[in-house]
Amino acid sequence: MVRIVKRLLSLSKSDRVLLLQTIILLLAIKLGLKFTTVQQLRGQLQYYTRWKSTVSRPASRLIWAVEVATRILPGDTKCLARALAAQALLLRHSYPAKVRLGVAKDADGNFEAHAWVESEGKVAIGQLQDGERFKPLVDW
Repeated sequence: MVRIVKRLLSLSKSDRVLLLQTIILLLAIKLGLKFTTVQQLRGQLQYYTRWKSTVSRPASRLIWAVEVATRILPGDTKCLARALAAQALLLRHSYPAKVRLGVAKDADGNFEAHAWVESEGKVAIGQLQDGERFKPLVDW
């Protein structure tokens, strides 16, 4: 815990603010996924993304914030929560972002699902080593 605090204090003020905002966003998404429907949560996130950020940040820094917030928060953060957070941050900062949901079967034939975000033709978050086996079903 001390190491995390030291690392946070070594960040620039701008990065600390971004990270705090991302932690709050990710917590809200995790709670939303637990207590509402995905459609209701997406509606709230669309409302959130209407207000464009006045601070210009590289897309890579927004993804960094989601990755770090995921490691800081207790409990498991599923790929859907991470994808929704990344999409919301990217859209709020005027980057294109599409959440993709895909399905596949594992080696034992069990059903699996995965969510990722694509932006500007590349996977922004949610890249898997064997991600090509997931067949996209839904794009948001």
